[in-house]
Amino acid sequence: MLSYEGVSPDKTEQASPSFSAGRNTGGSIGVSLVCNVLTRREQVQQSWLVEQVVPPGTQYRDKLQQVESYFAAYDSSRVHMQQRAIA
Repeated sequence: MLSYEGVSPDKTEQASPSFSAGRNTGGSIGVSLVCNVLTRREQVQQSWLVEQVVPPGTQYRDKLQQVESYFAAYDSSRVHMQQRAIA
């Protein structure tokens, strides 16, 4: 209703397509911006998660060593211990 404010009654038929086009264009731009932001944020989160799990990472090696030492108390085979720790 506010978009027709100030438009004379005889011009509403001419103004209606312009308002619809503007609304549709604005909606399309808004949706594409939100999708772009969400996709970018997803990529940031995924790269952060990969950094936490990739074997060369220091946190991964430290945690693996902790788990290996836990299994070392129950099993003397180092290979078996490492396999259980990774699993």
